[in-house]
Amino acid sequence: MILLSDLNAASEDAFCAALEGVVERAPWAVAEAAAMRPFADLDALHGALMARLRMAPRDRLLAFLNAHEPLVAGPLPDSLTEASRREQGAVPLAALIEPEALGALNAEYLARFGFPFIICLRRYSAPEVLQQLGLRLASDVETEFSTALDEVSAVVRFRLSDKDR
Repeated sequence: MILLSDLNAASEDAFCAALEGVVERAPWAVAEAAAMRPFADLDALHGALMARLRMAPRDRLLAFLNAHEPLVAGPLPDSLTEASRREQGAVPLAALIEPEALGALNAEYLARFGFPFIICLRRYSAPEVLQQLGLRLASDVETEFSTALDEVSAVVRFRLSDKDR
């Protein structure tokens, strides 16, 4: 558990350590948000983290998105972060789709948009995740880029809430 008052008073290093994994694969966003303290509440902290992400140059955002692992149906890869392992492990995609079929959809998505499919798994059931993947494959690149960042925002919000317990 983290207290906002402690985060507001922490050194930058301690702030970053306390929020490790909240913005997966973007420790730079957390470090930049540290300079925006103090935060009145978790919404303000979340807003600062997302502002740092959204203000990043497009190439940095693409690198951030591309650092994420694709969804899998079956055994989870060791390269997933602990938080991602919990989130993906809670959605039984293997009961609905063969690993090869999901891999093909992931490859199609990556080829179309230039980054992997990103979704806040806590907001969807396994069937809804697959439905969203199909629907989002029909999006244009700019819409999907924005949607991916919106999904990241939801993930960050859940992870902040987890740390606040």
